[in-house]
Amino acid sequence: MKLETLALRIAQKAGAPALEKCILEGKRPTSLECMVWTGRKTREGLFFRMERDWYGRPAMEPTRQRSYPLIQFEGKVQYVNRVVFEKTDGTILGRKKLRNLCGESLCINPNHWGIQRPKEEELVIEELPVVDEEWTIPEAIELIEMYLTTNQTIDPEHALLIDIPPDILSEALIQMGKGHLT
Repeated sequence: MKLETLALRIAQKAGAPALEKCILEGKRPTSLECMVWTGRKTREGLFFRMERDWYGRPAMEPTRQRSYPLIQFEGKVQYVNRVVFEKTDGTILGRKKLRNLCGESLCINPNHWGIQRPKEEELVIEELPVVDEEWTIPEAIELIEMYLTTNQTIDPEHALLIDIPPDILSEALIQMGKGHLT
């Protein structure tokens, strides 16, 4: 479908003739009123969804689902509010989510939609650079003593000991008088 046809269909289904020009020119409309979509949409209502409780047991929980506008464009069914937002804002959303600001889920006015900020758990956190420090025998002895308070043998793969270089670990054990544990 051509962009001109898409813009005309969206403007007609929303009852907002000015929206056609905005989509074609790639700028946001000046109207701040809701532009409610009257075309194809997702189902709305109360549905049951499988959730797991604290113990991991499955349970069917009722969830309310709101209706969102749909349109066939570029060979696939897409949400109209995303298409209009991308065409008028110039932003390519990709996997970003839009957040409705007016409360009407069928509204396609791009002024009533904003890009949702990711939650903390969705943020990509870069790993800290590994610092290659020289180990000292006293540092190794301190960790070994902590480790030996709960263990009787040495496991160099244990979380407390894994970063200690093998030669430093052996030397520290010898200095502690526990060379037989190497």
